[in-house]
Amino acid sequence: MTRLTGAVVAISLLIMGTLPTLSQATYVTVDMSGSANHGFNWDYPVNPPNMLGGIPFNFGNDYKFYDFATTPSVTSVTFNTSFNIQDSLTAYLLLNTAWGSPNFTAGRVSFLTSSQQQFGFDLIGGTNIRDWNQHTYVNTVSDPNSKEVFSVGYVLIDQIPRSSQGRIDMLTVELPASFIGDSLAAIQFDDFGTNNFSRLRVEGITFGFGNESESGSLDPAAAPVPEPATVVLLGVGLATAGIVLRRARG
Repeated sequence: MTRLTGAVVAISLLIMGTLPTLSQATYVTVDMSGSANHGFNWDYPVNPPNMLGGIPFNFGNDYKFYDFATTPSVTSVTFNTSFNIQDSLTAYLLLNTAWGSPNFTAGRVSFLTSSQQQFGFDLIGGTNIRDWNQHTYVNTVSDPNSKEVFSVGYVLIDQIPRSSQGRIDMLTVELPASFIGDSLAAIQFDDFGTNNFSRLRVEGITFGFGNESESGSLDPAAAPVPEPATVVLLGVGLATAGIVLRRARG
């Protein structure tokens, strides 16, 4: 390598070091296996993959989730978490109902922090939650933050194949900015269904840090802007490279 080439390479590395870079989003998956009570293979001919809609989920080794209809006497379940929130936080919830009712408030989701902050919202049939089974009552949602991420051509009812589409929907939730700097302690699901109608199915929970795009990486539109000192250093680097090249040619 000539001295000219070495100088250009060194300056190029200096310039590259001044530019902001995009890092991959950080995800925290919640292991629900300690509370799960219903196997995916009871309803679907195949288990869902651990990556749904570009987001990772933890279904445990036995691929189970929490179904309020499986334990009818239970109306609330809490999943404990413990991690510090250093940046904007997004929750990705795999949620459906069993035998839902349109416009009925099937339940509520609440996020709790260690400093007693709380954020929650209702789950309403046809708005932000629908049935897992196309054959039943609520088959559409109006909330654009809810989308289908898993689908099969038929379902199993009492282990018997039925010609009805089965699905899993993911609801994306942006948590308040006031949570930043706090610790997320728990997420609670309250079920308002009765007599096995509009019972919630909590199929997966994942949290994402940063400004994620749907692909799971930082959104380029939200990339950090270079500070003035960085811009000056970049200009010096480019000017130095130009001087080196002119002297070499002279």
